[in-house]
Order: sequence, then C-alpha cells, then structure tokens
Amino acid sequence: MPDLWLPRRLQHEDRRVRGDARGELVRRQGRSARLDLQPAQGAEASQGRQGADGGGRGPFALPRQERSARGADQQCPPHRQGGGGGPAHGALHHQGADRAAARLHLRPADRHVEGFVRQARKRCGPQGAARLGAVHGGGHRHRPAHGAAQERRRVRGKEGNPDRLIFRRIKEDEARITALLNGELQIAQFIPPHMVSRVEARKGIRVVGVPPAQIMFLAMNPSFKPWDNRKLRQAVSYAVDRELIVKTLFQGRASVLHGPVGPGQYAYSPDVTPKYNFDPEKAKALVKEAGFPDGVDVDFYATGDRYINDRQVGTAIAQMLTAVGIRTRLHTPEWSIHWPAVRKGKVPFYYQGRSSVIDPSAAVHQYFHSGVTPRIGYRNEKVDALLIAESKEFDPPKRRKLLLEAFNLIQEDAPALFLWRVDMVYGMSEKIGFEPRSDERVFGVDIVVK
Repeated sequence: MPDLWLPRRLQHEDRRVRGDARGELVRRQGRSARLDLQPAQGAEASQGRQGADGGGRGPFALPRQERSARGADQQCPPHRQGGGGGPAHGALHHQGADRAAARLHLRPADRHVEGFVRQARKRCGPQGAARLGAVHGGGHRHRPAHGAAQERRRVRGKEGNPDRLIFRRIKEDEARITALLNGELQIAQFIPPHMVSRVEARKGIRVVGVPPAQIMFLAMNPSFKPWDNRKLRQAVSYAVDRELIVKTLFQGRASVLHGPVGPGQYAYSPDVTPKYNFDPEKAKALVKEAGFPDGVDVDFYATGDRYINDRQVGTAIAQMLTAVGIRTRLHTPEWSIHWPAVRKGKVPFYYQGRSSVIDPSAAVHQYFHSGVTPRIGYRNEKVDALLIAESKEFDPPKRRKLLLEAFNLIQEDAPALFLWRVDMVYGMSEKIGFEPRSDERVFGVDIVVK
C-alpha cells in the first residue's frame, strides 16, 4: 500500500497515535478519587522494577504542576519518586509485556486528571508519559527533513489503512493548496475560505468542513488601563459586527459565539447571558459612560501569521472600534514574538484562539481563574469559586450548571469577547476515505485508501 502524504500548517512536536493508555476515573467517598489506567491493546509496558514472576511495580507521584490546567504554562516538572511526593500518588503495576495498570489516588478529587495522562506524552515526551503511569505504545516514527512520518503498527487498524503517514509542515496557504492540486498530498488541512472554490473546482478532490474545537476571542486585560473599566470592555463587545466578519472574511464558513463555547462543545447553553449583539449606538454610549466623552486611544494586537485571515480580521475590528470612539492602533507581530508576551501577561488587548476546547474547563481556568496564568489578568472571586467547584464535580448536570454560572459572570464582566469558531476545512483526494475530526487530529486508523 502506498505512503499517504498530508501537511500540517502548524506541526506539534509530537503527534502520538490514539490510545497509549486509557484511563477510567472512579469516584470514591468523600473528597478523594481514584484513576485506574490500562494500556492500549498490544502496548508495551512502561518502566518499573522487574519481579521474579515477570511482573513488578514502581511507585510514582503526580507533581502538583501536573494536577490542573493551572500548570499549563509551566515546563514539564522533574519526576519525584515515592508515594507521597504530591497531592496525587499511586503505583504502576506490571504483569508481562501486554498487561499493566496504574492507580492514582487523588485528594482532593480532580476530574480533569484523565486529560493529563493524554497530555503527558505530548508535553513531556515518553518519559513524561511514564511518570503519569501511561503505557508506551504506537507505531514507529521518524522525522525526515520535510516533516514527520509514522508507520502503521500491525496489531492495530483495519483493512485499507495506509502503511505510513507522512506529515509535511507547509505554513504558506498557496504552497499547501498547490501541493494538493498537483497530487503531492492526499489530505490538506486549513483550506482558507477564499481558496475553497478553487479546490472544489478540481476534479478528483473533495472539500469537507467541520466545526472546530477552537474558539476565537478578543482578550482585554484588566491589569492595564483602560481595560480595568468594565463599561469600556462592554462597549467593545457591542462594537464588533461578528456576523459581518463571518459573512465577508470567512465567507460564511464560521459560526458566531455568544459565550465561551458553541453547539457541540461541553456545557454549551443558548441561555448564557448577556449576549452582545452588534449595537454601535450602545457602544458609543458606553464609551461615554466609561468616562471617555472624547473617546479613547488603545493598542490592539493581532498576528498576521497564525490564524485564518488574522491580519484582515484585526484590520476590520480596529475600524469598527474606531467608529464608536475607541481609536485603535493595530499591531501585527509575528506569532513567535506575540505568544510569549501573551503568556507573560504583557499584552493588554489582543485577538487570540484557544484550540481543543471540547471540554472548556482547562481553557476557562487558564484565562479566567485568578492567578492560574497571567494571560488575561482577570480576577473575580465568584468565578474562582465556581471553577473550583466544577473541577471537583462528577455529576454532569451539576457540573454544567456550575460552568454556566461562571460563563454568565464572565460575560457580564466582559474581560473577553467571544467571537467565532472558524470551520476546519479539508481538501482531500477522492481516493481517500476519511471523515475529519473537530480536534484537528489525523489518525491512520481513521483513514482508508480506496
């Protein structure tokens, strides 16, 4: 079977196969919880002390930085041995190469630890996966000069799966689309809206769009003036015509957000309030009520090389804000400069995306839980209490209710204006059977070569 070529506009350091380990969170009495881990089928067991019977066990601790999304901006912490090294601890058990298990004891209970097992390998490499009890697995991979390749593991998959995936990193839209049209690629991600018709016109290539797990928003850091003024932040929220931008710059291939998440994402509710529909007159009135009868000057940062049409979006938003008295100077730094500054809390007002928002908890904690990260500098004790409560809640309806209450408070304070989700558009050969995922990931087991 031939190799399968496909590009990634932005290639992560590690794109692992699905299921290095799977975890099941088991609720216990009181404030503690237990996470049981089992290896994926056919996976090799991870590190540990070998016993006389071929089995063994090794202690491990879950460092504090790894317990919560609050540690997401920190580097992978060093491994700490012993069962009492952190708020979560346990033991890794081995019974031969194809059977292993790990058990974590959590106090207090934190339902989000399931996700950290999946994130460990991506962030910290194979050793990080071992620290959290994950079991090594997946096909052989290597990195040719043009990108990355992953070979199929024979114990997994189905008839028709490609023997090898070759990922090519092609940031430039024109080069990526040209490679697809020339047959150099079988799957291309991130087809810009203005290029969709060109791809659709080519015989033998189909276009598929899916709602993404990425949300786009405007961040207004209250640590900086004038963004400490809630009425001015609300004025921004009424001043941006999101429907017009979706219709023109994204050619309808996006959906407007009226809160932190949209349909299909966990805890979405159409009842979130308030909703900021486009109302320039109300925006002008709020600018004056905020204490700026003659308007106000602000600096706005939007990258020109990260998100779909980000430079054009920045220009449009700047013009809309200026029209209501918020005179906006647009800056378009490179992502490599912009992102480190955002993570350090040094950017007052910016256009940003947050990907992988299937469950919004990690993203909401990162941006709106006091002291978690300095990205947006927002503080609200009521929001903090609700977010802490939802992270410990195992009953889905109760947890959704807590998140909705937090969403409503965030909407009212408006430290961010949630904008839209831009459809993830794929172009692919008709010889390929593949249904794209909203999380942007591509797995060989999901692809069939016809």
